[in-house]
Amino acid sequence: SEIVAGKTVVGIVISRDNARSTDVKLPESCTHGLVLALGQGEGNWSSSYDAGKVNTWALNNGYQNTTGVYYSGGYVTNEFGKRLLGYNNTSALRGYLAANGYTSGIVAALDDYAANVTLPASASAMYIPSIAEMQFIYNNFEVINAALESAGGTVFVTDASNAQRDLYWTTSENESSSGNAAALNPFTGELHGGVLKVSGVKKVRFIFAF
Repeated sequence: SEIVAGKTVVGIVISRDNARSTDVKLPESCTHGLVLALGQGEGNWSSSYDAGKVNTWALNNGYQNTTGVYYSGGYVTNEFGKRLLGYNNTSALRGYLAANGYTSGIVAALDDYAANVTLPASASAMYIPSIAEMQFIYNNFEVINAALESAGGTVFVTDASNAQRDLYWTTSENESSSGNAAALNPFTGELHGGVLKVSGVKKVRFIFAF
C-alpha cells in the first residue's frame, strides 16, 4: 500500500497498528498506521559522546523513556524497546541537542529529506524509527523491500557481504552503555547496542504516522 499526497507517492504503508497507543507524543490524528519513506540518509547520531544523557533529559522534560536495548552478554530488547516510540525519541533528541548546543547527522539528514516531501495534512511530521519500528521492518523485510522496489524507493541491502556496514540507526539508546545508541542490521535482524554515536556514520530511514 502507498500513501499519496496529491499525485506524488511519498512512502509505503508498513503497519496498520495504532502507534499512538505507545507513543502519546504523536498527534491525536495518527492512529491508523505507519508509513516508511521511499528514501534514506546517513550520518552520525550526535556530535557528543555524552548524548547517552538524552534519556535523563527526556524524562525531565515530559517525554517517555528513550532507552531500548540492554546489554548483558548479548543484546536484549527491553520493555521500551518493544514500543513504537520513534516520534517520542526523535522529539526528545531534538530537544536535547537544542538545549546543549549539539548537532546530529541523522537529524540533519531527516530535515534535508523531509524538506522535499509533502505529507498528508493529518499525518505526523517525519521522524526516525525506534528499535521497535526497525525490528518491525526486519520482521516484514521481504514484503517491505518488494513494495519499496515497486514504488521506486531505496530498498534495504540484501547482500550478506554488505550487511555489517549497512547498519541502520534508531533513536533508541543503549541503557547500559553511556555515549552509545542502538542500530539494527536489516539483513540479520541483529541489534547493535554499542555503536559509537559520534564517529559511527550509519544509514537512517524515515517514517511518519497517519
